[in-house]
Amino acid sequence: MILWIDDDLDNYLRAYLEELEDAGYSVIRANNADVAFVEIENNSDRIRCILMDAMLPIGTRLDKVDTEMGTATGLRLAEFCKDKYPNIPILLLTILQKPDIAQWSREKKIKYLVKQTTLPTQLVQILTEMNIPKI
Repeated sequence: MILWIDDDLDNYLRAYLEELEDAGYSVIRANNADVAFVEIENNSDRIRCILMDAMLPIGTRLDKVDTEMGTATGLRLAEFCKDKYPNIPILLLTILQKPDIAQWSREKKIKYLVKQTTLPTQLVQILTEMNIPKI
C-alpha cells in the first residue's frame, strides 16, 4: 500500500493515481499533514511507501514546527516518518525545483522527483525499480 500525501490529489494528479492503480498499487490518500499522521499511525504495518509533496497545509500537529509557511510541511513530515518508520521508503514529488531540497533529500536518503518532469508512467517505473510491492 502506498500512502500519498498531497493536497492536489483530486485535481491535476488524478492521472498519477489512475496510473498507479492500473499498475496494481493500492493507494490511500491524505490531503494534509494531520490526515497523514492518522493514516501513518493507523496503517504503518501496511504502508510500503510514502509519496508526498513538499508543500502541504500545516495542520495542527506541525503548527509549532517551522514549516516555512507551508512550503516545507512535507519536509518536516518526511523527517518525522523517516525517524519513526525508517523502513518505509519516502518519495518526494513536488513542483519545487530547489537545490537545497535536492541536497536535503540526498542527505535524508529520500528520493526527490519533480512533478513537471516525472510522467505517471515514470512514477510507476520508479516504484517498480524500488521493489515497492503492489498490495
